[in-house]
Amino acid sequence: MDSFEYNESPSRIVFGNGSLKKVINELDQLSLSKPLVLSTPNQIDHAQQLVDILQGKAVGIFTEATMHTPAAVTDKAIDYAKSRGADCVVSIGGGSTIGLGKAISLALRNVSGQRGSFNLSHAETHTALLPHALSYNALKVPEAMRRLALVLPGSNGDAIHGLNVLLAKLQVSTRLRDLGMKEEDIDRAADIATSNSYWNPREIERGPIRELIRRAWAGEPARADLEGI
Repeated sequence: MDSFEYNESPSRIVFGNGSLKKVINELDQLSLSKPLVLSTPNQIDHAQQLVDILQGKAVGIFTEATMHTPAAVTDKAIDYAKSRGADCVVSIGGGSTIGLGKAISLALRNVSGQRGSFNLSHAETHTALLPHALSYNALKVPEAMRRLALVLPGSNGDAIHGLNVLLAKLQVSTRLRDLGMKEEDIDRAADIATSNSYWNPREIERGPIRELIRRAWAGEPARADLEGI
């Protein structure tokens, strides 16, 4: 079969022999420079081959992708991605790694633009925005929310509430203003978050995104009432 490239916003398909060697160019086109490589335990050799192709750009390899993306594995992978400063993931393999890659991207997507644009601390920004990003997509990922609620103590069947409870117990700051973000930056942050089209379980809408960021700036508890804002 002949090689080909196909674009259908927000997706892009590159197919054919040698396509893996083009991954650096694809990352460059997306202005991404710190990929985390994902694989299953049986695909470590392929993952290492991809790391070699990335020529030092990869910030790490996570090789524990598992069928059905268990919550414990997802949480571990997200923590690892954050600790390595990843700004994207490259999944090699089939449904297990692709599913895990989507879960990590969902956690990181709404925070990377804010952190880089406003010179905010990496880990603390993730902490403040993660529950709000989760609340934005909650109605579109009910199975993921159900699984997350099962592993969060004090959730009472509500993953967002459980995450709020966890952060309160950890006594960490959940206010972006404490990290140096100014109130007048909220609109600019919303513009940045909605300026580029990308896959997300829920359509990216400026109104709810702005409110999400405002809540994170003020340190309000996350809540799943962003529909229709």
